[in-house]
Amino acid sequence: MYKKAYGIVETLAPLHVGAAAGEETGNLNLIFRDQFTQTGIIPGSSIRGRFRADMRQDQRQKGYDYQYWYGHDSIDGKPDGGTTEAIIKFEYASIVWLPVYCPNQPVVLVSCPTLLKRYQRLTNKANHDFKPYTYDL
Repeated sequence: MYKKAYGIVETLAPLHVGAAAGEETGNLNLIFRDQFTQTGIIPGSSIRGRFRADMRQDQRQKGYDYQYWYGHDSIDGKPDGGTTEAIIKFEYASIVWLPVYCPNQPVVLVSCPTLLKRYQRLTNKANHDFKPYTYDL
């Protein structure tokens, strides 16, 4: 019934998806984190909202029907609002590569065996032989 697909989200500018917990203590800059690994994640609702907004804009230009993928908007006067269930679902996005500033180069992307193994496990991909990158002065 469902088909799984995985992709890579590459951010070209800093991204912050805030968490609501902690606002009462005055901390307004919390990072949305995975409950178990405590690494930063992007919730599926944020990904869905961004894709829906882009598709809504493209609908005007290219004739896409975003309501087919994301469900119909509510209609006044209908008992259930006339909404339909979306046929596309998004899980969360987790970090695989972390940007690190390097004085002699632009930003370098780094990872660790744990994050790479987790990515391979989630995507059911064969093991990759990632070679460590070293920079000799």
